[in-house]
Amino acid sequence: MFFNNIIKNVYFVKTGTRAGQFLLIINKNKSEATYSILTLPETEALYIPIKEIKNGIKNKILDLVEKQIPNNVFDVCEIVFNKTIKK
Repeated sequence: MFFNNIIKNVYFVKTGTRAGQFLLIINKNKSEATYSILTLPETEALYIPIKEIKNGIKNKILDLVEKQIPNNVFDVCEIVFNKTIKK
């Protein structure tokens, strides 16, 4: 299923407390059943349950904006995520 390869995708949140934000999928944490996510433009580092992301995509709460962003952009975002999560 397409959920296996959503790393580096950017989604727009249409409803809920994060409405208006973009979510960049940084990593999948299998042991914790979460995705590592960087919000844009706020650059907040989050861990969101895989189930919530899947439901958001299926229920059209999350709209795919960019599939597989360029590596050079992703690398910078991953550095920002890692710096933010350590704060």
